[in-house]
Amino acid sequence: SPGGSFSAMSSNVKRAARFFLFFPARITALRVHLDGNGGGTGSQLLRGVIYADSGGQPGGLLRRSFQAVIPAGRPPEWLNLHLPFTIDLSPGHYWLGLHTGVNHAVARYSWDARVDARRYNIDNFTDGPSNPFGSALADSQSIAIHALGY
Repeated sequence: SPGGSFSAMSSNVKRAARFFLFFPARITALRVHLDGNGGGTGSQLLRGVIYADSGGQPGGLLRRSFQAVIPAGRPPEWLNLHLPFTIDLSPGHYWLGLHTGVNHAVARYSWDARVDARRYNIDNFTDGPSNPFGSALADSQSIAIHALGY
């Protein structure tokens, strides 16, 4: 479900929230609830990312989506971020997230508070998401994001 709060996304930042997968699944896309009301102008690039879990922290990059363009003023809605190739995931923890490019603070993601839910760090968008995730800061913003598949 959509989050009750929104946060503007800085450019060249990667952020992810930890989720548990109960059954094996073939993932085709990520779906995130967002808008274009962050206060910036123009549009902002973003892509979805899936990271493995490494001892409760995001580890190796498993997949990234095609990039999307979020225009300023876009209304709040769900956006599908399709993967170029499906990925088969076994039950376990994974980190689902967003990697944003320029322009600063156009797009916002919705979130709900969950203790120690999110990890984030600076990561240049133009060269793709880092592998592994890298050293990260933590907070309690659980991104309204989930995987789509079968």
